[in-house]
Amino acid sequence: MSMMVSASHVADALVATAAERALPWYDAVARFLVDGGPVMLVNLAVLALVLAVAVERIAVLMFRQNLDAPAFMEQIAKLVVTRNVDRALKLCAGAPHAPLARVIAAGLGRAHRSDREIARAMRHAIAEQTPSITARLAWLPSLAALAAMLGLIGTVLAARAALRTVGAAPSEQRLLEWADAMANAMHSIAWGLSVAALCVSLHLVLGSYARRVLDRVEQSALRLEDLLSRQRTAEAAPVDFEKSA
Repeated sequence: MSMMVSASHVADALVATAAERALPWYDAVARFLVDGGPVMLVNLAVLALVLAVAVERIAVLMFRQNLDAPAFMEQIAKLVVTRNVDRALKLCAGAPHAPLARVIAAGLGRAHRSDREIARAMRHAIAEQTPSITARLAWLPSLAALAAMLGLIGTVLAARAALRTVGAAPSEQRLLEWADAMANAMHSIAWGLSVAALCVSLHLVLGSYARRVLDRVEQSALRLEDLLSRQRTAEAAPVDFEKSA
C-alpha cells in the first residue's frame, strides 16, 4: 500500500513538473521568485539598483560626457599653434559636460603663465573631474557581496522552513517534500549569485571604460602642456637680425 502511495506521489510530482515547464516564461520567473522565499524579492531590489547604476553610468560616460578626444585635441593644437587661444577656449565651452574639455580649458586659461601654473591648473581640474567619471562604480562590488550574502541567507531560511515542513509531513511523503523544499531553497542562492555575477561583470566593463576616459584626459593634458611650453619657447627665442638681413 505504501509503495502504491509513493508511486502516486511520484506521478503527481512528474505531472507538476511538466505543468511548470509549460508555463509562459514570465509566469515561470514569477514562480521561481516566489518559491525562493521573501529574500528573493530583496535581491530583486538589489538587481534594480544595480541596473539603475549601470544605465546611469552608461548614459553619462558614453553619451553625456563623450567627446572624440583625438579630433578635439587636433583642433586645439591647430588653434594653439596659430595663437588663437580664445577660439580654443570657445571650443572647450562647446562641450561643457566633457571632463576633457574642462581640463583643457583650465590649462588654456593659464596659457600665458608659467609651465608650473599650467600643470597645476590641469592637475586640479583632473582631480575635480575624476569623481564625475568614477561616480557610483564603487557600489557594484559591494552590491555583488550583498547579493551573494542575501542569497545564502535566503537558502538557510528556506532550508530551516523545509525541515519543519518535512517533519510534519507523513512518512511516505517526506522524501518528496524534502526534495521539493531543498530545490526551492536553492533558488535563493542561485539568484543571489546571478545578481553578484552581473555586478562583477558590469564593474569590469564600466570600470575599464572609466579608466580609459581618465587616461585619455591625462594624456591630452600632458600634450597641451608640452604644446604650450614649446609655443612659449618659440616666442621667446631671439631673432638673428644678421641672418634675417
